[in-house]
Amino acid sequence: MIKTIAFVGIGVMGYPMAEHLIDAGYSLRVFNRNSDKCKGLVKKGALLASSLADVMKDADIVFTMLPNEAIVHDVILGDDGLASAAKKDCIFANSSTVSPESNIKLGRKLAKLGMRFIDSPVTGSGLQARDKTLLFIVSGEEAAFNEALPLYKAMGVDAIYAGDTVGTASYAKVCSNAMMAMNMLSFCEAVVMAKKAGVDPQVFVKFCAGGGPRSAMADKKVGKIVKRDFSPAFRTALMSKDTGLAAQIARDLHIPTPALNLAKEMFQIACVEGYSDDDLCAIVKCYEKWAGVEVK
Repeated sequence: MIKTIAFVGIGVMGYPMAEHLIDAGYSLRVFNRNSDKCKGLVKKGALLASSLADVMKDADIVFTMLPNEAIVHDVILGDDGLASAAKKDCIFANSSTVSPESNIKLGRKLAKLGMRFIDSPVTGSGLQARDKTLLFIVSGEEAAFNEALPLYKAMGVDAIYAGDTVGTASYAKVCSNAMMAMNMLSFCEAVVMAKKAGVDPQVFVKFCAGGGPRSAMADKKVGKIVKRDFSPAFRTALMSKDTGLAAQIARDLHIPTPALNLAKEMFQIACVEGYSDDDLCAIVKCYEKWAGVEVK
């Protein structure tokens, strides 16, 4: 039975996820390179660890929510990393969006050390993390999934079990983010065109919601765009990374993906334009620049 939880990566997603675990009554130890980001959690009862090894004290499970696979591997398997201080049979639950192959390798290495690994990426952004409406998808040992399921439900609405093969959940997540990127791109193109033609952007979205063009990206992002609020719920740089991961999967599987390739290039352009740390909807600024109009 899981009693003590470690959480590493207290950022836009990690903070509210960890907070929900505290609110649900779980004992939590947290670690982040910038410890200032943990202050609110400590006030609510979390124990602030002084190091990666320290955060693993008595931990039955550790969640990692980190920016990329290089950091994930360094944090878990690096010198004095999480694995160096984990007890046998500890569950490592990686909710970071990384390549499936990265998680597969990680799972194999942890298994050799006598530990368990489940990849558990999530659909939703910082907004959904705060609202506790995240949906997790998990693959790996079913017993580990069942042990962790109450924790996922404390952080979100549910967790879907994708099977015992580590990496399956990550494939689903990367493909999902590719779809999200293409949706964002199609909405930005259409709303800029509508705006330049004289259509109110919010009226346009309301109209689209009544038929086939309805899009979660349009529904969730039109308000931010109109208010010129590009504070990140999901950073443009992360979407650029994820479309790159999806494109690599497509190459490995020998699948032509022209729409994905365009989305990948567009998010790279947005990063070059200086929007890396803005919300992914900041890609609309590229279209606005080309069209000579602002969606507001």
